[in-house]
Amino acid sequence: MIQSAFEEADQSGPVGLAAYENDDFAHATARASQLICLAVYLGGDDEQIEMIAPFASHLEVPRPRPATKTTLRYSLEWLEAMSLGLKRLGGTEGNSELGVFEIELVSANRDVPGRDVNRLWQNIDSFRSSRAAFALLYGSLRDHSESVRVAAASALHALHPMRNSQVVTVLSAGLESQSALIVEMAQSALADSGLWSPPRQPNGGGPEQESAIATEAIDSASVIIHGTFAALADDKHRWYDPSAALPVRILRESSSDLYVGMDYFRWTGGYTEDTRRAGTDKLLRWCKKHGVRQLSTVYAHSHGGNVVLDAIAQGLKVELLVLLHVPILKRDPRVWALIERSVDRVLDLRTPLDWVVILDGLRTGSRNGFSGELTCVEQPRPPVTQFTAVSHTRYTKDNVWASLGLTSYVLTERSLI
Repeated sequence: MIQSAFEEADQSGPVGLAAYENDDFAHATARASQLICLAVYLGGDDEQIEMIAPFASHLEVPRPRPATKTTLRYSLEWLEAMSLGLKRLGGTEGNSELGVFEIELVSANRDVPGRDVNRLWQNIDSFRSSRAAFALLYGSLRDHSESVRVAAASALHALHPMRNSQVVTVLSAGLESQSALIVEMAQSALADSGLWSPPRQPNGGGPEQESAIATEAIDSASVIIHGTFAALADDKHRWYDPSAALPVRILRESSSDLYVGMDYFRWTGGYTEDTRRAGTDKLLRWCKKHGVRQLSTVYAHSHGGNVVLDAIAQGLKVELLVLLHVPILKRDPRVWALIERSVDRVLDLRTPLDWVVILDGLRTGSRNGFSGELTCVEQPRPPVTQFTAVSHTRYTKDNVWASLGLTSYVLTERSLI
């Protein structure tokens, strides 16, 4: 699916070293995407690498060797200095793991603008130097573009065991960005290490009281489940609120049983295994309170998808599960078998190089897509551009559902149940 979706993309953006020729949006997006692909090459597993490979190939990203324990022993400052020939690795000439054969290639002309990037890129391409790849990521913390800086910092935070003050500074600044994508990259990285915590939400993510009595018992209903940090949004930006444009469309066109009561389901949206587990428990309690024996269609975004997948593994029956940009966490085959028995169909909507999901994979081992865990998955291939291909919210937007006719996809899947 990832390969096919990419082949249908608009591939007119800058690639290779040409991405460094300008600081406009197109060039910055290309650089950030290149760095995230580079990070997967350094620290991803085989399946993660396979999933980003088509995009990395088009962007002409050189492939380094995976990072080794030896490389990770050294600070980012040291790796950059070594890769740029500002230091020599005394006494270990010929150690190919550290790439010392590249020293002569990079040891001159550092004062020429752009030479650092060119030489590091050449070292990665010619020698598969993981050290030079870390140096390129570290140098990108000084990039003019905020998206490139935060992408590099998020990658380094996931890959390198040493906490670096520049990395944390860039991520902290990213929390104040005007770009929701940049904010979520920064939030996820800092929350993962405990350096940032979202404000506590009333009653675990929503104004409803769990003790409230439902107005009437409902045997079956459809619900929307938000993702990580979404509970922090104000009412105007809660895409999942029943009064927002997308839920109104879903209610009108594909799920007339969408639950729109004031106590619609919400969870904390925390970025930990414990908060997702608490979200699963809350979803099961919500269904019990409302007398819901099964959910007809669930629309779940980001890790909200893992909240409902874990509920399904515990016996919650779901007819159609619509996943929106969901990181597919690793589960025991026996758990996937339980999920397979309790869900009829899965409609999986995602972008092929979702920055947030790809970076999540470096921290949690998740995948940007299924790898045969379930047999009931439909993965459509809506066209993307080099810019929309990196989005983590594309399929939470009403105008995208309208332009692509996505409610018809839902109706088609439901007709197969």
